[in-house]
Amino acid sequence: MDFDTKNSGRHSIYSATINSSEASNIKSCLEGFWTKVAACFDGERIDYLRVELWADSGRLICFGVGEAGEQRIGECTIQVTINQFAEDWLEVEESSDEEFDSKTDQLNRRYIAFSELARRRQTPAIPVKYFDTDSDKPLE
Repeated sequence: MDFDTKNSGRHSIYSATINSSEASNIKSCLEGFWTKVAACFDGERIDYLRVELWADSGRLICFGVGEAGEQRIGECTIQVTINQFAEDWLEVEESSDEEFDSKTDQLNRRYIAFSELARRRQTPAIPVKYFDTDSDKPLE
């Protein structure tokens, strides 16, 4: 997986896009995401990795969090855009009010499962917490 790099001072932002809709290809590409995460955060002194799921744009965004919730510490942010994730969101967005929360939860859990399958082989020795967009509480 090829990542584009943007630098802002000492901070680097790595971005890549997954165009495939096949689950095996998504998992394979997410392994590339976690390989990049492991390389970026190896040796960093952070409490955990925060992975935000932005379904409307299909992005998973990962950055380090320090003590007392100090966010975006370290020198990099890694994001991957999964086009299928954004397409799946369109179906959720069109659901009724009664179904919306349940379908959003199901969608997030599906992409967390993809990510966790990929992370098992590539993980840095740092805890990972998943969040829905910019929420304060991790997804369970």
